Amino acid sequence: MGRRTIAGGLAIAALLVAAGIALGAAGSRESASAQSSPRATAVAVGEEHACALLASGAIFCWGSNDQGQAAAPEGTFRAVSAGWRHSCAVATSGAVECWGDSGHGRTAPPEGSFRDVGVGGRHSCGLRVDGAVECWGADDHGQARAPSGSFRALSMAGEHSCALRTSGAVVCWGLDEGGRTSAPSGSFSAVGVGGAHSCGLRVNGTVECWGANWAGQTDPPQGAFSALSLGGGHSCGLRANGAMECWGDAPAVGEADLSGPFSALGASGRYFCGVLRTSGVVQCWAANANNETVVPEGTFSAVSAGDGHSCALRAGGALECWGNNTRGQSAPPEGTFSAVSASAAGTCALRTSGSVQCWGADWSGRTNAPDGSFRAVSMGHAHSCGLRTNGALECWGEQDGQADAPSGAFRAVAAGGWHSCGLRTNGALECWGASWIDQTRLDAPSGTFGALSAGATHNCAVQTGGAVQCWGDNRYGQTDAPSGLFRAVSAGGRHSCGVRSNGAVECWGYSVPGSPVQPPAGPWIEVSAGHDHACARNSAGAVACWTIFDGAADVPAPLAGPAASQPEQPTTTGAEQPTTGAAEQPTAGGQDEPAAAVDASRGRIMARRTSDGRTEFAWLPAGADEDDPVLPRSRYFPVDPGHGRWLRSTPIEVDGTIVGRINARLVANGRIEFGFTPTDGDLILPSGRYFPANPGHGRWLRSTEINLDGS
Repeated sequence: MGRRTIAGGLAIAALLVAAGIALGAAGSRESASAQSSPRATAVAVGEEHACALLASGAIFCWGSNDQGQAAAPEGTFRAVSAGWRHSCAVATSGAVECWGDSGHGRTAPPEGSFRDVGVGGRHSCGLRVDGAVECWGADDHGQARAPSGSFRALSMAGEHSCALRTSGAVVCWGLDEGGRTSAPSGSFSAVGVGGAHSCGLRVNGTVECWGANWAGQTDPPQGAFSALSLGGGHSCGLRANGAMECWGDAPAVGEADLSGPFSALGASGRYFCGVLRTSGVVQCWAANANNETVVPEGTFSAVSAGDGHSCALRAGGALECWGNNTRGQSAPPEGTFSAVSASAAGTCALRTSGSVQCWGADWSGRTNAPDGSFRAVSMGHAHSCGLRTNGALECWGEQDGQADAPSGAFRAVAAGGWHSCGLRTNGALECWGASWIDQTRLDAPSGTFGALSAGATHNCAVQTGGAVQCWGDNRYGQTDAPSGLFRAVSAGGRHSCGVRSNGAVECWGYSVPGSPVQPPAGPWIEVSAGHDHACARNSAGAVACWTIFDGAADVPAPLAGPAASQPEQPTTTGAEQPTTGAAEQPTAGGQDEPAAAVDASRGRIMARRTSDGRTEFAWLPAGADEDDPVLPRSRYFPVDPGHGRWLRSTPIEVDGTIVGRINARLVANGRIEFGFTPTDGDLILPSGRYFPANPGHGRWLRSTEINLDGS
């Protein structure tokens, strides 16, 4: 795959969250516009959380905190690093302090004085003041067995580590799949480690990378850089002018403004962040880099959400998949099908002839479907199961218990992470699977059920009366099903979703404050929960997909004002909602409703077409001068965004208060529909909200007035 470089360009980016703050000491967060706000000097990005080091020496973390990885200790520090589910920092005294998941001893640093620290997936390493590297935590791949010698920098991620010797040579250790620890010879000035690759900064500023390259993450652009930080399938660097540039499977889908200038950067599997040089404001970006929630146009008869990709069945039986395709999981075969099941890096489908065909990663033979006729199929992590036409079950793939299907007649089957469950013809449930994982997921409840779903480590089913019952791993609340009546349920990675009897979708499980992104309004007839996203389908065949968790990208808003970050409006397909009214053109005299003072509770969306074909949006508070609207940092609607996708601006501030975000989407006739999401509120659609397809260039049009309190 060729390199994908992201740099410059200020736009409303589809499925991208960007927020800026200046972080205050010891948990206080000041507005980015406040000149006296303390500055962030560095940022460390973990799997689903991030931590900023403030100029005061305090640390502030946000994002996932299920293991306490975002609960930074008090005190003053000089370095910080964030990993999978834990974090570490070097105190001004030189001691290392770690917090979060304590498994394998990863948060139990040795005593003594250090000058830097790095955090990987399940291990940590520190750079002592004498230049020696010392590691602790998991060592099953040798990742905690640091070489001897004198070093001046270190970096780690996942299951491997690298360090820069005082001589300038780079040495790496740990898991060496794909050559990630095979550092080239020569002299470097810095080193960075990603999920399965590594990069070094040569003394002349050029970048050289090695290891896995499925997304072009080891194909750096030419030219000189001053700093590096690596994620799972992407890499980022700082240019001498402070601009950030990323390559590989970078998680900014669209045009993120990476011009900065930035003084520091950080990256992880799905995210990257930068610290603005002049203000100390932290900006982070994320998306589903895989586009698993960017639904193709048209209607569908079924949908299935996997891990990083989604698949849906067209009315004529053709399959269409979107999202991550690194293992071919989103490249379905031709032909007609009647059912589809998307999983992690793989997919299975049932042909109209009754045969099963699977594609994608062939972990343990899970894509090697047996011959014969089936009436249902389900793909799990390393195995798959099918329901024969006579009701018998047959599973294939990993032989650790999950493929040992019981005998007898069934009417449904669901393959989970390392287990499977079946629904017998009498409505009873039965589960089986690997014995080395929490057995509660195999303890199916008694009673009669009408529907069944298996997730990574938990399951859910709908009783014949309509109540939902879930069992298994409940670390994230994914088995705490709400009361009431449902007609469908789906168990995902760490969350579950159900369709209520009135067609509303409700999800429960993995979340932090501000997450999960809520499902779109229904009514819906089907829901499918993936690993970190979900999809739903309505009776007209329209499909909507949304992200469950935004993690480290959701930089917290200032504590002094309302929360700046709102859930992303979900991608959707289907017909435009009928409304009356159109975008108003300003009168010749300027504002038609002058006010004595600016009223932050009311306003209008303004829009104009730029010379390059994009559409610029602004917010005009009631009483404000029409020649001086509020311009959010990300405010451009791209030329060709695709139909139906809601895009949004960055937060809009009026008189020091964050009031919300502008939302926009392209509708079928070429017009742009816009709305406004107030802070802590739902999307508001003004009666006049359509921007014409051919408005001419440079002319500001405006919506009818919007009351942010919904009145």
